[in-house]
Amino acid sequence: AMGLIALPSMLKRKYDKSIVTGLVQAGGGLGYLIPPSLVFVLYGYLAKVPIGHLWLAGAIPGVILAGMYIAYIGIRCRLQPHIGPPLPPEERVGWREKFISMRAGIAPLVLLFTVMGLLIMGVTTITESSAIGAIGSIVVTLIYRRFNWKDFVAVVDHTWRLTSIIMWIFVAAILFGAVYQGLGAAQAFEILLTGVVGRNPTLIVAMMVGIYILLGMVMDDFAMLIVTAHMFIPVLVGLEINMVWFGVLYCVTVLVALMTPPFGFALFIMKGLVPKDSGITMVDIYRSIIPFVALNGVLLVALIFYPQIALWLPAKVFGG
Repeated sequence: AMGLIALPSMLKRKYDKSIVTGLVQAGGGLGYLIPPSLVFVLYGYLAKVPIGHLWLAGAIPGVILAGMYIAYIGIRCRLQPHIGPPLPPEERVGWREKFISMRAGIAPLVLLFTVMGLLIMGVTTITESSAIGAIGSIVVTLIYRRFNWKDFVAVVDHTWRLTSIIMWIFVAAILFGAVYQGLGAAQAFEILLTGVVGRNPTLIVAMMVGIYILLGMVMDDFAMLIVTAHMFIPVLVGLEINMVWFGVLYCVTVLVALMTPPFGFALFIMKGLVPKDSGITMVDIYRSIIPFVALNGVLLVALIFYPQIALWLPAKVFGG
């Protein structure tokens, strides 16, 4: 959705093709870390980890990554002004218009933070938070006098279709896990893995990261998690590795995997979103994403050696 909106707008304003596709992919990828991340919801279910802990753990790495993206774009546009030209004077808006736009977003933001806050603090379950969010959304549209039955029916239709897809993903995870555990494959994989690299936690985590990067060439984030969770989680628990930290590490690894040329899954999705008359080729997409992949890699390495980047905030909020 972000690509469909942002790409044509940036290309119309003469943003250089060497940066636009990478910018859209990188910006969209922040949703893996910054709450409310759906990947954390699935991971929390599979790893038996509180979703609130995961959301808080992903917040600081997400902000750090966003900061690195902004710094890179700012520095590059300063050195090469032609790749991100300023808006023409007639398209610029004053502070009054900006404040009006910001005011329109206050109610949705309050609702979002209320729903997430209740879940993170353990006041509500994820189902209850979802119900509060749905009811709150209806109330907001009524307050702003924008409620109409046509949109309501369309939203309900879209919601149950999306929910059905997600529930089938959970069913697949349960069935796969039952068969996998029943065959004793988890124990066999643990013996194989520890036989290759020993019981060194850093080496085992590094090997898992490498596997995810390879899988990212042919699978999306949910599929990778469903296939590997029942293999990796028992090993990680046996090594007493913090599962909240590994959840954040997984999300950052997914960003690297899905965006790494030449076979990153997200690269081909981006190619399908690019306007046909833009002249953007796969080579342009590869070149555009490489700096962002490098920044993702920096955060990945930092998380491996400094887990407190992810664990500090949950520890402050929940203790421990």
